[in-house]
Order: sequence, then C-alpha cells, then structure tokens
Amino acid sequence: MINHGIWKVYVPEPYPEGLPPKVMFWKNEQDVDWYDYRTNTWLTEIENPKPSEGKYEDITGTIKTTIVGGTVSQCDENIFNLSLPGSDGAEFLLLEVEEGDDVPKVGERMVETDGTITFEDIRTNSPESIDPRGQIIQGAFTIDSNGYVYGVDNAKNVAGVFELDIGMYMIMFDITLPDNKYIPNIQYLTPGVRMDLEWEKYPDMLIVYVYDRETQQLGRPCELTLTINR
Repeated sequence: MINHGIWKVYVPEPYPEGLPPKVMFWKNEQDVDWYDYRTNTWLTEIENPKPSEGKYEDITGTIKTTIVGGTVSQCDENIFNLSLPGSDGAEFLLLEVEEGDDVPKVGERMVETDGTITFEDIRTNSPESIDPRGQIIQGAFTIDSNGYVYGVDNAKNVAGVFELDIGMYMIMFDITLPDNKYIPNIQYLTPGVRMDLEWEKYPDMLIVYVYDRETQQLGRPCELTLTINR
C-alpha cells in the first residue's frame, strides 16, 4: 500500500491569476500542491487531445483510495474521478493499492497494525440475520459544519455517518439489506434546508445531499430523523 500522505484544504497566496474564485486547493504536509503532485505522480499527457478532452489522463490502472475520518470514502482507478473533501478545514488521507494489498471498499474502516494497512467492515451483523418481515431503521443525529456527527451512537441500526464532501453524507446501515427495495423517509429539523437522497444502488447505505434553500448550494449542516421502511 502506497501512502501518499494527508492532504488539507488551503488557499494559495497570491491566488493564481486567471482562475475563477473559490477553486479548491489542497496541499500535503510538505506544502506540495495537490494538482502538481497529481500531475507528476499519475498523469500522462495526451497526444493530440480532442477539444472535449483534457490535456492529461490517468492510465496507471491502480486503485486510489481516500480516507476521511478513518473511513474509506472513495475508491477509483482514475484519479480524476475522486471528489475530494472541500469544506473548510477538511483533510483526507490518500492511499494507492499495490498488488497483493487488501483492496478497500467504501464505508470500511482503515486499520493500521505494525505499519500494515488493512480494512474491516464496520457492520457487525450479516444479511442473513435480517427479519424476513422487513425492518425499520431509525436514526437521529446532528451533523455540524465540520462534518462531526452527534448522537449516532444512540441511533438504532445505523453503523455510522460520514462526511464525503461538503453537504454530502453517507449513512451506513448496521445490517446490509438483502436488496435495495426500501423507501427512505427523512425529516429535517433545521429550517432553510432541503435534502436529496440517493439509495437505489445501495443495500448497505444511502447518500444524503443537504442544500441551502436560498442559494441551492450544498453545504448546510442539519439535524434530521431518518426512517427506512421495507
């Protein structure tokens, strides 16, 4: 496992000319800029690119993994497909899987023992333990502006809530459902927000997108009650 270090959000000074405002930048502990590091580490320049293509491509074929708060948030072979945490003060650890390494899955917890990195499923129950009559999953928690979750320890059948990016949260179920045929119902208690849910692809989690009603931009934290019916 190649450890590419911890990356944190920063604002370069002076701000690069010609760039629109609020472009996100990251740097590592050696003050190396993410875009320079990405180009020098994984990217190959495309010969005669089409107008719709960029200047570079990732042809390494290795799996890159972002770790946020000790939990796998993304895995992809193409470095361009990683959506990096963009909230103020956010940071992530970047790992690259080598041959023979334990391949991570989104939602797993990273474990480091004697310099060896592995990943473990944070859920404790198997799909076979689900009541065939269906179940109701209820959780109530608050997500603050730094992505810190309050009250999840008291949430029934919720294994964890993780910030994927600003305004995007992943809710892991304690029990993997047998399929994705469930209906999530979310009631938010913070005024001035709206939410979108993404669940059709996932029997073990759902994604919550939190928007500010006035600006329609992602990012406002909220308190919510979640019910899932099967």
